[in-house]
Amino acid sequence: MSLTRRQYQLVCSAARKRASQVSYSAAWQALGRQLDLPFEQWLGAGNKLELDRERLSLLCSSVKALYGLDPLFDELEGDRLTLAAKTANEKLAPVAPEQEWVLVRPCGVTLGLPVTEYSLRLPISQALTLITALKLGWVTVVENLDVFDAWQPELAALNDVPGLLLFNGSQQQYSAKGVKALLQACPIPVYAFGDLDPAGLAIAWQLPKIRGFITAHDLASLAHIPHINHSADYDAQHNQAQFLQAQDLGGWQALTQLVLSQRLSIKQQHLLAHQLPLALYSLCSSAAYDTLRCSVGSDKV
Repeated sequence: MSLTRRQYQLVCSAARKRASQVSYSAAWQALGRQLDLPFEQWLGAGNKLELDRERLSLLCSSVKALYGLDPLFDELEGDRLTLAAKTANEKLAPVAPEQEWVLVRPCGVTLGLPVTEYSLRLPISQALTLITALKLGWVTVVENLDVFDAWQPELAALNDVPGLLLFNGSQQQYSAKGVKALLQACPIPVYAFGDLDPAGLAIAWQLPKIRGFITAHDLASLAHIPHINHSADYDAQHNQAQFLQAQDLGGWQALTQLVLSQRLSIKQQHLLAHQLPLALYSLCSSAAYDTLRCSVGSDKV
């Protein structure tokens, strides 16, 4: 067991405030075991740890001896390389390795590289520089990595100008935090291409500055295509469906209602494998609701 960021922050707070008492929480109990300090002997009334100057000093010196960090002065700042100069536990750093990087793929423009297929892992600042330098007209966030690698956009709304595909990231691959940071600073229109299911819509809806969602052009016929809709997967997305129903979705309302009413869970991979024409649905305002209703038929919404 190792020191957690939360435990270190608790010690910092107590030491810097010269707290006379702290609640003997599970985090403090685990900390006592790690530091081999007799916290049970420090207990007072109301399950409070009684702290005086001597105990606070012992607490800080124990943390410093084991982890190299002085709770009175050292902050958990920066990335792991920065924190590695202070402590053996570099994972205490608040900035994860992928958090300031994104995976992108330019479309409709060449970088003069001796390869035809490539993607670039870039710091957020350099990705923004690339957008400006190449005079790109759009960014599209792609939910799944295999689709990000293979998809060649063929939408008139996108092909008029070159743009940038941006992998959304996941807990295992790249960083969703980095994606959100890039989008917050993005100077050009941003769209999303995701799974047509509650999870896919929820992911896209929570991204900053999303103006539209890319999915099948003929929405009304999707439920009738054999072996494309994964109903069991839709059932597993109950929490995401509830989340969407609790939001003021504005222009996203019609597309969400279509997915929920027809119990759709259609993945990006199936849209591409079935070679279904795609369309960009503008979702930036509630006015988009009527347009989308007309495109799918009012009896389908």
